[in-house]
Amino acid sequence: MELELRKRNNILIVGFKRKVNLNYANVEAFKSQILSALTPGMSVILDFAKLDFIDSAGLTVLIYLRKKILESNGTLKLANVGEKIIKLMEITRLHRIFEIHDSLESAIRSVRKPKNMQNAGTPISLHFQVKRTEEFVLVRIDRPDSLIAANSSQFRKKLHEYIDRYPAVILNLDAIRNIDSAGIASLIHLKAYAKKRGKKIVLVYKNRVLVRLFKLYSIEDLFPQFDNEEDAILSVAPSYLKRASHRIKKAAPAPPQETQPKPEPVPGKKKAQPQKTGARSKPVAEPFGAEYEDLLFLTNRMKA
Repeated sequence: MELELRKRNNILIVGFKRKVNLNYANVEAFKSQILSALTPGMSVILDFAKLDFIDSAGLTVLIYLRKKILESNGTLKLANVGEKIIKLMEITRLHRIFEIHDSLESAIRSVRKPKNMQNAGTPISLHFQVKRTEEFVLVRIDRPDSLIAANSSQFRKKLHEYIDRYPAVILNLDAIRNIDSAGIASLIHLKAYAKKRGKKIVLVYKNRVLVRLFKLYSIEDLFPQFDNEEDAILSVAPSYLKRASHRIKKAAPAPPQETQPKPEPVPGKKKAQPQKTGARSKPVAEPFGAEYEDLLFLTNRMKA
């Protein structure tokens, strides 16, 4: 397969010299030529003006190239995509993964656009819910529902702090419905950052959108993943639940004692007087609010 490779600053533009189909017979040549020209931080634009058709092998190679380009801190964009290929990408839902432009000029402008101007109009500031223990920190992304270029820097900075301070980070992404290339690159970076420091990151999510996205980006096996937070806690800090159970036993109120009915007085018999002792009854411990409820929930989960 003959490709036309052009470089403009830090942009690699890939086109076809003649009308062609991208299929199982030529995908390896297509992939190797692009990877051999790729350098770290380079953005790649695939110009599909002369591409008539692409099969499943071609789509798989596109996903693979996207992953490699993201790992090198670059971006991948598609331009001049034909109607038949657009329909195929919509059927496979790949149109949600790839950034598609109507023209080559539009794709080039999007690469040169400052990052703070991308995703304009989208609420970008991330809001977290955080629960801390000695063994781990649980981080939930509350809003917005997108992890994109506009907030990926904030995401990395905040997760750096938690990775540096805690042995394990449990990251709940269940509210996320959209991740772009910058968001995926951030997750890959954080995995390497934690591994270098001997720390753990596990993900919690069960929404189908993320399952599909991670499979398309081929990162579904990058992190340990769980459907719920309780299983994630058991994986990083199993002793936490044992201590939680012990604390509940100490703090839980004593069960109420059953009152016995008073016996009927017997005529002519004196009522026995209770003996006085110096012992005082111990005060009943009161439950300690939200923390008590959390620990009780986790212990019940462990027993189940």
